[in-house]
Amino acid sequence: WWDKLHRTLRRDIPQNEITIGVAAYRDEKELTLGQLLVLPFRKQREWRLPDGLAPDRKPRPAHQLAE
Repeated sequence: WWDKLHRTLRRDIPQNEITIGVAAYRDEKELTLGQLLVLPFRKQREWRLPDGLAPDRKPRPAHQLAE
């Protein structure tokens, strides 16, 4: 409902274009149960990608957005 209200719902997006999660925490070796349990007690990382760039997603034209 909120997505329809704010016109943020997008349908038919290829799965490989969907990014979920925080860019700084994408290394599978660091996402073990043990590492995740100690995560709240460690210094938090920068939210940027490992190369220092900010994640970027180009907006789609309005006519391509779902109603």
